[in-house]
Amino acid sequence: MAYVDEDGSSGSGEDVHMLDGHKRHQVVVPSGSGGRKRSRKANGDAIVDAMLEIAAASKMRANAILKNEDSAREIFISLKGERRLPWLQCKLSAPHS
Repeated sequence: MAYVDEDGSSGSGEDVHMLDGHKRHQVVVPSGSGGRKRSRKANGDAIVDAMLEIAAASKMRANAILKNEDSAREIFISLKGERRLPWLQCKLSAPHS
């Protein structure tokens, strides 16, 4: 099908006349939509990086506690799986001496 612009401009998003006399609306995709996707991806990457940094810091602190306190390591090892996380969270929230 061939299109004929009424005013000679193309890509304006206006109605376009076809050779058979019918009107058809041209769809135009905004050029700025790609930039928004990139910015959302960049924001998502920054959030992921921050979460990974928080997790790494928590792991390092837990390792420091368990290495510096022999009794803490023994208690942690002796606890069953479902009790380890609450115990460790309590240990991490307590002021470290």
